[in-house]
Amino acid sequence: MTDALIQSGVMTLADFIYRFDTEGAFEIIDEEILPVSPTLFGHNDVSRIVYNALYEYQQKTDNGIVYFETPFILPEMIDLSDWVTGSRIPDVMFISKSRLRDYRDRISNWRKKPLALIPDLVVEVISINDNYTDVNRKTRKYLEDDVKLIWVIDPEEETLVVHQQGDKQQTKLGIKDTVSGGDVLPQFSMPVKNIFA
Repeated sequence: MTDALIQSGVMTLADFIYRFDTEGAFEIIDEEILPVSPTLFGHNDVSRIVYNALYEYQQKTDNGIVYFETPFILPEMIDLSDWVTGSRIPDVMFISKSRLRDYRDRISNWRKKPLALIPDLVVEVISINDNYTDVNRKTRKYLEDDVKLIWVIDPEEETLVVHQQGDKQQTKLGIKDTVSGGDVLPQFSMPVKNIFA
């Protein structure tokens, strides 16, 4: 592996794991390596509230599994390619149980690799040090990755913006609204104000 490729954000799986372990968390978006800064406590508090609500949903429905700050890589077909061309670390994500089962059946050594499966839902919480252009870029990449549902939460504004695959319009919710899971999380709903309690 040449240093030029690693600098460009295209690297082998072994290089990706080594760099992640030695240099810390990073994402690869449009072949650009973007270090992930430590999150602030308020950011983590909002993420925890959403995670807990999704975990409770997971326990009630057994529809899938929720993860907290877990990286996933592209492409999904990791057994066919040893190259990592993209990676993301959402604050919270949810993957359906059937898709996880299929993934584990298909990837025999899945325990020894980073997750190479596109989540059904990702949640991004905006921190005070985040740039809105970067958040919008990441949201656009999630849609290009075929994430079905994206929630972008702004604790300062106390809003939640819903982006849905195939929907050109985004929906902005405030503290008087309720967010639902749609087809991705059937029967899930949560008052937006609870996220900022």
